[in-house]
Amino acid sequence: MHAHADFLLVTLSYLIAATSAYIAIELAGRVKTATDRSKHLWLIAGGLILGIGIWSMHFVAMLGHGTLKDATYSFPLVFLSVLIAMTGCILGFYLVARRMSRESFVLGGFLMGSAIAGMHYVGIAALQGMT
Repeated sequence: MHAHADFLLVTLSYLIAATSAYIAIELAGRVKTATDRSKHLWLIAGGLILGIGIWSMHFVAMLGHGTLKDATYSFPLVFLSVLIAMTGCILGFYLVARRMSRESFVLGGFLMGSAIAGMHYVGIAALQGMT
């Protein structure tokens, strides 16, 4: 099986990832100066943006992979993969926001990374008929 990637979609994938990461970090950074009520909104917004951005980057990159051109996807599994990415990023931001320490950064990163890995495997499981 010979595989090739669509350069335009791979580039778009990179731009989505970089933009969503920048926006998410900017939103999460507003937690320091926010009131108690709005802190939660900034953390959720940052986690949602990062989770959707990571998921979008992954999905666009998968579409750019030549061997997946004729694939279809299971909507429930695709939706589950989005939820996993968003939930992991929101929880990771909350963990770090509670206490900024080396341990919380490591645990938050591990949580987000685990969610990203889970999102990837559920997204691959969502692939249906490839011809």
